[in-house]
Amino acid sequence: MAKTDGYSRLACDRKTCDTVEYLQGNDPRTGSWKTVKRLTADGVEATITLCPDCYPGYKAVAEANDKAVNSYLEGAQ
Repeated sequence: MAKTDGYSRLACDRKTCDTVEYLQGNDPRTGSWKTVKRLTADGVEATITLCPDCYPGYKAVAEANDKAVNSYLEGAQ
């Protein structure tokens, strides 16, 4: 059996997703996986890895949260 080194294991951090891929660094699919950093409400930084299917949903939630925070800072209750 042949052995090939240089693969990364990418696993989606969303609990309802079981997507896992083993990709080499030069594989174009690696660019569709997103690693995002976010701050919790307590100011703790979290690093999240999301697959191509889950990232759009995360982005929509993050954008909605950004709007809510900006609205609050503008004086909304």
